[in-house]
This record gives sequence, structure tokens and C-alpha cells, in this order.
Amino acid sequence: MNIRWLQAEDIREVEAMMADYPLQYPKFVRERYPSRWADHLRTKNRNACGYAVAVSEGERLIVGHAGYVFNQEAGMYEIVGVVVSSRYGRQGTGRALLRFVEERLRSEGAEQVFLHTLGHPGNEGTLCFYRSIGYFQTSHEIDFFRSGYHRVTFVRRLARDETAESALTIRPAVSEEERETFASILEEGAFWLADRGAAMWTKRQVTAESIAAAYGREGLYVAYVNGQAAGAVIVQAGLDGGQPDGPQADALRLHKLCVRRAYAGTGLSRRIVGWTIAYAREKGLRRVRLDCAADRPKLCAFYESLGFRKAGETLVLGKYPTAFYEYGWE
Repeated sequence: MNIRWLQAEDIREVEAMMADYPLQYPKFVRERYPSRWADHLRTKNRNACGYAVAVSEGERLIVGHAGYVFNQEAGMYEIVGVVVSSRYGRQGTGRALLRFVEERLRSEGAEQVFLHTLGHPGNEGTLCFYRSIGYFQTSHEIDFFRSGYHRVTFVRRLARDETAESALTIRPAVSEEERETFASILEEGAFWLADRGAAMWTKRQVTAESIAAAYGREGLYVAYVNGQAAGAVIVQAGLDGGQPDGPQADALRLHKLCVRRAYAGTGLSRRIVGWTIAYAREKGLRRVRLDCAADRPKLCAFYESLGFRKAGETLVLGKYPTAFYEYGWE
């Protein structure tokens, strides 16, 4: 796949892609784009606006589109027109287009960017996609465009954060002090979630003693960024954790992934999951398994964006909707 700037001959294909998604691109939204594309083609002023397309390497087809405009009212750049051909969905095309646009805006000195999308039923997948790649929802305005068409706004910080590229060390929590550090990271996460009305763990469940009672003392790892304790994860082999087909000897279980709030949004969680997969391969295992709250779409989308496949879903203890995920390889 190649990404380049939109040309006049691409417009018909982009319009057809948008028309294939009437829930995301109703007619009144599509009608905005001809004048926007005309500005892009006429002025070639990439400071004011720009539109890019993704082109398939084999068939030379236009398979995706994304652009930006400088929104005078907001005083910052707005991402617009993100769409991917239905034939090329779930292949990273949308993510690649957005990263292309974001890099362009960084070169203009932009520190953050925002976008609007529709919030009506049927567009939940789009909302999950933006959340999964680092966009944070800031508003949900009911009937903004017209009756039944709500506006959801997302913002993403563009200023580079050295955390995601800094030295990462992940090592087992062996000493009592290290286990206390591990527990303190989970406790910080538990308090933060509770403050947002989305409690996941109680304070009692994340003490060092409770963790040892539930999981033992093996498999507790602390992630250090430039020597600072920044994240925690439990990785253990052979446990099923309620998985539909029970325990599997060739599987590594991932539990209690958490990062300190100072490192949220830096990509640290993704790096820890990546380390977990590499660790499982090194141990000769063939898959990584986990479970998470099925009623937390952002959390589910995070794991799905990393290539995890949902293996099942159930109601644990009759009241906790739980989704089971697996990442496997040959």
C-alpha cells in the first residue's frame, strides 16, 4: 500500500467509497467534499488543507482517503474524510492514513488535532477505532447535525512523547519491595477508574497480599521506563482464567495489565503486550490469552487493534460480562 496526495482522477473512487457507508457518510456530509477537494487541487497550499489517498500496490486501486483542514473557529487542524474501502477493511489502512496526516501536521508545528464523527447507532465501530489508536472523546452532542445525527468529537495529542521510544525494561517482581511497587501501580489504576465511575478492581483486590493469594508470587512483572516503575503485568503459563476450552499447556495468560497515569497515552501498554507475545514465543508457547470486561468497548478495541481475536464471551458469576481473547501463531 502506498499513500500519496489526492489527484483529480481519484475523486470519483473516493466518492464511491463514501457512498458505500451511508451511516458514516450520509448525503449531507458527502456534499461538503467537492469544494474541499477543489481547494486542495487549486491552491496546493498544504498549510491550509490536504487530502491523501491510499493506493493498493497490486491493483492500483484507491482503497482509502483522509484529509485535514485548518479550522479557524477552533484554532487548530481538523481531520476529515477518513474512509477505507470495504474490501480493504481491518488491514491497517485507516491507521496508516491517519499517521500520514498526523506526521504532516506535526511538521507544521501542530501539537494536537481533532475530528468529528457521527454518534448515532450503527457507528459504534468507528468510535472504537478512534479510541483504539489514541484519540480521546471530548464530547457527544445529541442531534447536532439534524434529528438522529449526533456529533462526537475526538482529540489527539501530536507532540512527540519520548516515553514511547525510551528505554524499556521488564523484569519480575522478586523482592517484597518490588511486589509492593507492582501493587501500587494497580492501586493507582484502580483509584483512577473508580474516580471516573468505571471501577474495575477494589483496593483490597490489588494489595500485595491479595495478588499473591490469587496469582502466587511467580509471573508478576514490573515495566521500567528509563529506570522508573511505569507499568505492571502478570504473565503465567497453563492457566485458563475461565477460557471456553479450559487450560492449554501451550498458552501464556496475561492478567492485570496496568500503567501509571503519567505514562498513559504513550504507547507503553502496547509495548508491554508486545513484550508478552515475544516472551511467550521465547518460551516455546503458541499463543497468548486474556480476558477483559466485555462491556468496555475501548478496552476490547485496544486488544483487537493488536491482533487479538475474540474467542468467546460469558457472564462470570452471573453478573460480570467477560470477553476472552487469544493471540496465536504457528
